[in-house]
Amino acid sequence: MVVEERAGTGLWAIWSVWSVPPDGTVSPSVSWTQQLLERKQVIQELRANVEEEQAARLRTASVPLDAVRIEWERTSGLYHKQCLAEYYGLYRDLFHAYAVGEDDLMPMYYGNDVTPTEAAQAAEVTYEAEEGSLWMLLLTSLDGHLLEPDAEYLHWLLTNIPGNQVAEVQETCPYFPPFPARGSGIHRLIFLLFKQD
Repeated sequence: MVVEERAGTGLWAIWSVWSVPPDGTVSPSVSWTQQLLERKQVIQELRANVEEEQAARLRTASVPLDAVRIEWERTSGLYHKQCLAEYYGLYRDLFHAYAVGEDDLMPMYYGNDVTPTEAAQAAEVTYEAEEGSLWMLLLTSLDGHLLEPDAEYLHWLLTNIPGNQVAEVQETCPYFPPFPARGSGIHRLIFLLFKQD
């Protein structure tokens, strides 16, 4: 059961009763009527305790938050964490568990912000080039190295690109999506285009 101190009264009330199956989904384990009966029972037990009742009236009752957290973790904590992760797109951004569709595509230009989801697939790069020239395209992360601050990760390398036909070239280094660590802020990724002789 998850308990909550009611504002102004100091009385404890049962907030909800949930069971968490092993698959992580949550469903109510008792009916609404049963929950109301349990709430009334808890309130009656608290009112029977003279010291608790007096502390509640004087607004000096203390709530053991560690016990509340343990009970929340045991009952509905997993469900709440799952809802927050889905709401903020953590599964999508960290594990690429969701397919990236046309709606997730974003044009890239100098200085714009791109989310990890939008960068989950290799970019479609276009540039102007004369016939018969060979080019090399490199994508690197200036801020993303997890161990060494002066090092970089190579995210993509295409060599021997004839003219501007990027789609027809074999990748020397396959596309490696960005993976910013939590709380590390914005990471700069740059494309470098070199003309080969």
